Amino acid sequence: MTPITVSLPARPSQTTALIFRSALLAGGASALINMSLYGVFQETFSTLLVGQPGQEAPFWPGAIVLFSLVGALGGGLVFAVMRRFLRRPERAFGWVARLVLLASFAMLLGVRNGSWDVVLLLALMHVVVCLCVVRLVPGHEERHHRD
Repeated sequence: MTPITVSLPARPSQTTALIFRSALLAGGASALINMSLYGVFQETFSTLLVGQPGQEAPFWPGAIVLFSLVGALGGGLVFAVMRRFLRRPERAFGWVARLVLLASFAMLLGVRNGSWDVVLLLALMHVVVCLCVVRLVPGHEERHHRD
């Protein structure tokens, strides 16, 4: 008689933990890339100021890291919810991420008194976070078993 092996799906909490670990990884990777972009823009354009005239503030590197992490964790949360309710969440997640990226570009049009280099840097940072999240959060089916 040959033995029968049965593979059970991971428990939902384990799968959710994997998703959020992937989101943290995506946040860390995007934070490193965004800090590198910030350094290149700072050297190239010498000053990156945002805000109202007379109240301009330079980009704060801590904010770049914080918002990269928050964006990636938000993407992880969205994927976890989509995974719970959709049969094939990876494809839908890619479309949702693209729509959120486009919406973020619309928000950048509202940056007041921001020079073109500031808007370009912010747009590139948004693209970096989106790409890292879309690439790292959904992972592969063997890592994220269905509930």
